[in-house]
Amino acid sequence: MAVIKVNTEQKLDKLFAASRHAFPELDASPNFLPEVWAKIEDRRSPGWLTLISSWSPRLALAAGLTAALLTTTAAINHQKARNMQILESSYIDALTVSSLDEQDGSQWILAGVPR
Repeated sequence: MAVIKVNTEQKLDKLFAASRHAFPELDASPNFLPEVWAKIEDRRSPGWLTLISSWSPRLALAAGLTAALLTTTAAINHQKARNMQILESSYIDALTVSSLDEQDGSQWILAGVPR
């Protein structure tokens, strides 16, 4: 048992020595975490997910503004078309009535307009 314990302790000592050699002691300065994060960010490659995450708010804003602009334009055009339809129907009705005034009563019945 003693041989196994000594062998295990020697292995642990070697492991700790290798660990100290591989990882030097870190200073506990106030800039420790920002420096670690800067190193991590430097190692990251700007992949397509990073680009999407940085551009997505801008694209969402542009899409919202475009949708609002198209909706407003469609509403204005719809209102203009409706007003024009009312004017056209009034004009056509007026022409129909004036032309029917020149005809006899049978034309009034065909047109469906009461005399």
